[in-house]
Formats: sequence, structure tokens, C-alpha cells
Amino acid sequence: MEQTMTKNELASILLQMYKKDKATGIHLFGIKYASDLDRLDTTNAEMIKLAGLKSSYFAELAKGRRLAKWVILK
Repeated sequence: MEQTMTKNELASILLQMYKKDKATGIHLFGIKYASDLDRLDTTNAEMIKLAGLKSSYFAELAKGRRLAKWVILK
């Protein structure tokens, strides 16, 4: 049985990725965890708020999630 992450666990990862690479980190998070976010039926705004980031960053997360179907991470 696959263990799934909670919204709070994902928010913690998002915050760490933001601290490392700012907007690029948010984009990468959106790409890497798009399917988890879809599975949890969470909005970009909700995830940004849970991570404690400025609400304007929801657009950066949206970009990453949209890119997820086109990008393969190294």
C-alpha cells in the first residue's frame, strides 16, 4: 500500500523548496507534486496559504502544475 502525503506535509515541502529557489522552487514543486495535489483536490491558493507564503505566489504554483504534463524532472 502506497503511503500518501497530507496537505500539511506537502505545504512543508513547498516552503522548503521556496526557501531554496524562490519562484523556481514553487514551479518545481508544482511539477513534482501535481498528481498529489490533484489527488488531494487542493487549490493552488490553499497550498500557498498552508505553506505560509504570500498569496500572489499561487500563480507560480499554477504554472508548475500546468507544466507537469510536459516536463520530466532529472
